Amino acid sequence: MRRSTFSLLLLTGLLFVGFGSILPAPLGPISTQARTSLNRWVIGLFPSSAPRLRPNERTERQLEQTENP
Repeated sequence: MRRSTFSLLLLTGLLFVGFGSILPAPLGPISTQARTSLNRWVIGLFPSSAPRLRPNERTERQLEQTENP
């Protein structure tokens, strides 16, 4: 009983978030907002892969020091 209730609630929630934008006015925008919030939350779980500005800076300095003693 408990597992089937959880499954039913989960399925209802997924359907509401996934296809709720076709619902009438009071529920459609709420579904869209929930979907947007969930998307931002999931994207926020993963770190951004922004590259460092100068990843080879240390190597370049070492080369300059060895070439110009």
